[in-house]
Amino acid sequence: MKKLLLALFLLVSIKGFTQVDVQISKPFRVVDAATKLYFSHGKSVLGVKIEGDVIILQVFDADKMAEVARKEYEDLPKKAMIEKVVDFKGKVLLFYSLWDKEKETEQLFYREIDSDKGLFLSKGELLLKYKGKIAGTLVNRGFFNFETADKFDFQFSHDSTKMLVQFKCVPEEKRNDMNADKIGLYVVNNNMEVISDKVVKMPYSEKKMDIIDYTIDSHGNSFILTNVFNDNSNRKEKKGEANYHIELLKIELASDKVESYPVELKNKFIRNIWIYEGANKDIICAGYYFNDASQADVGKSFFSFKTDKHPSNGIFTFKFDNNGQIVDENVIEFPLDVLNQFENERTQKKNSKKDEEDKSEFNYLKLRRFIVQSDGSFILVGEQYYVVEHTTTTSRGTSTTYTYYYNDMLIAKIDPSGKLDWMKKLPKRQTGRSGKGGMGFAYFNGNGEHYLVYLDNVKNKNLPVNKVPATHQDGRGGFLTAYSVNDASGETKKFSLFDITDVKDMEVYQFTTNRILPTAANAFVIEFYKKKKEDIYIKVTMP
Repeated sequence: MKKLLLALFLLVSIKGFTQVDVQISKPFRVVDAATKLYFSHGKSVLGVKIEGDVIILQVFDADKMAEVARKEYEDLPKKAMIEKVVDFKGKVLLFYSLWDKEKETEQLFYREIDSDKGLFLSKGELLLKYKGKIAGTLVNRGFFNFETADKFDFQFSHDSTKMLVQFKCVPEEKRNDMNADKIGLYVVNNNMEVISDKVVKMPYSEKKMDIIDYTIDSHGNSFILTNVFNDNSNRKEKKGEANYHIELLKIELASDKVESYPVELKNKFIRNIWIYEGANKDIICAGYYFNDASQADVGKSFFSFKTDKHPSNGIFTFKFDNNGQIVDENVIEFPLDVLNQFENERTQKKNSKKDEEDKSEFNYLKLRRFIVQSDGSFILVGEQYYVVEHTTTTSRGTSTTYTYYYNDMLIAKIDPSGKLDWMKKLPKRQTGRSGKGGMGFAYFNGNGEHYLVYLDNVKNKNLPVNKVPATHQDGRGGFLTAYSVNDASGETKKFSLFDITDVKDMEVYQFTTNRILPTAANAFVIEFYKKKKEDIYIKVTMP
């Protein structure tokens, strides 16, 4: 009997049910590519799909629900390495690097894309060049032809008038305890003009520092957050005491000098920290803290999560003034009622006991999104993420597999003064054996709402607040689900959208969260594979 799944496009909330609108596009010929990137400019969705040296530009019209343009290119220079595709002040730019062996010079080029027509607007414009080798990731391009990729990183000011192109020079010394990193910091305006090109030497050896994050402000000043170890052990904890501290490095637009400022929380330790320029052109840091130094990450790989829960005890926020001093520092402890939501009775009792000792915690929490809003407030979105290693030994040898977990989300709004406006725990349980796959979530906002979209187990459609969610197994179908959180009030609603195994009697495949693109304040599209060498887009309009 035909399943009436489209009747399940309902809002699940205490207040009742509200229908959402779901549309399916006309099928179009599939593009087989290892890399698929998507950019949305209103109704136009640009797909940039890369397979080896072939680039396919594809335009989809979200109003007509049809593909409207497609163009294939194979004209990149020989041995060019595609670095990144970015949206810079409304311009979609494909960057590629090219090593000039004769001059021993690394070069970075860009090509602008017409997002409505799906065309490159130039053959390739030289943005910068650096004499010397740049560090990156070694990749095999076939027949043991190894090249270096991922050499450049890109950051943007809050107003999108400045872009920071950052790279790390290959060190002269092989020993990390002797070598100090040299970092390239090239500042570009939105006319694609390099207004500052400098390579700065870091104040510590490579072994003593571990760079966390970069940003750039609207004046073109560069900022680097880094861990600095107190010795050469690379351990963040020794004998129950922190063996590192965090510093902010500032490099002004017109100077090569590296100014260093300490980053400290009184009696707290930083778990995750990101840095951004605020709406008022101030520099904001925010993230999660923990209370006990013995819980510090000791420098192992993330697979050590099998024994370390990496608990966080709350959120911190602060700003830097013009003199590099920390101001407006705030520490926000995770409320017990938030931690106990969607947990079993045993976990709730444990949390309550820890809370009496001021030790209530949120395990495995990773900062995923930091959204600076126009009124000076900002949104932090975190997700519980960890990996468990399984090692099996038999007569044939030892084998190791991994299980990946993407669980509850935590979204919080911080007002312009750094105080908590609201905090919401959004239940989710996802697990899989093949990396991220279709797990995690996508975020976008519009019409005063924050939307988080992900694949869920259908059993969670009407989940009570005192029940643990059923687990979604990656690769085994799933219900596309969305939370909306009101920016002003924090009111939360849950939407069950559709079952990807039966959308109007059709099963769709190859879901990943990076394929979710907003096309309006309350609408988004997702590209799926439908078999028979055809793709489709599904459009969801929220109420």
